[in-house]
Amino acid sequence: MTVLRTRDFFKENEYLLATNSRRLYGQYHSHEFFEFVVVLDSEVISVVDGEKKIMTSGELTLVAPGVVHNVLSSGAFHHVLNVSVTEKEMEKICAFAEVDINHLPDFSGKYIKIPEKEFDVLCENVYRVNNTDADKKILRIKNMVMKFLVFLTETDSENQSVKNRSVERALKEFSNLENLCGGVEVLAELSGYSPSRLYSIMSEEYGITPYKYIEQTRLSVAENMLKYSDRSISEIALETGFANQSHFTRRFKAALKITPLEYRKKYGINLLK
Repeated sequence: MTVLRTRDFFKENEYLLATNSRRLYGQYHSHEFFEFVVVLDSEVISVVDGEKKIMTSGELTLVAPGVVHNVLSSGAFHHVLNVSVTEKEMEKICAFAEVDINHLPDFSGKYIKIPEKEFDVLCENVYRVNNTDADKKILRIKNMVMKFLVFLTETDSENQSVKNRSVERALKEFSNLENLCGGVEVLAELSGYSPSRLYSIMSEEYGITPYKYIEQTRLSVAENMLKYSDRSISEIALETGFANQSHFTRRFKAALKITPLEYRKKYGINLLK
């Protein structure tokens, strides 16, 4: 597999725009920069992390650094726009656009249909970029990237927001034992948001606070450990993030109306059988 590095690709600036066929068509590869791909005419076959998708005119996707991908001709005449941006420059753009760069890899393999009027403007701008001086060319490419970020962060093919995917991924990862003791700080770090911003998102979109979710997750993991492990109750309490056995017992009984010891006696699996 070809790995294209930034230093091999970018000669004079932080951006590169290309249209039509490129020398990498037909080769699976990855690279150390971000690449936006837009089909301007006809259709192509996009392959991202092994998943194939026919991209038609007006569709946009983003390939993040390190993602293995390919673009193949579907057999018909095609016209494709590729805009590549170094990670360093993308950090600046994301900061200006108030977009968390850590969320961008979520869009690799996602396909967005650009609104018709916006697509017409894009096609006109591609022509202008290819027929302008160097300074204006970079500015216009930068404006394109800003537009692409707007398209990606406002909508996607599954009509799901970036923050939903980021938070949902964090909620799943938090149930791992190595994360349970970390509390809100760890959950916020996993999501890519500050604790206060995470509190707002979860309260508004999930109807639960991070603190409540953390306790529910700890209790759920503790239930399974009481059922299927031979660890002592004090060990389970500490491993699932409670201050001590007494604290664990109080919270467990408040939620399940039964003590951990009673729960184990009633539902525990005898591992010695």
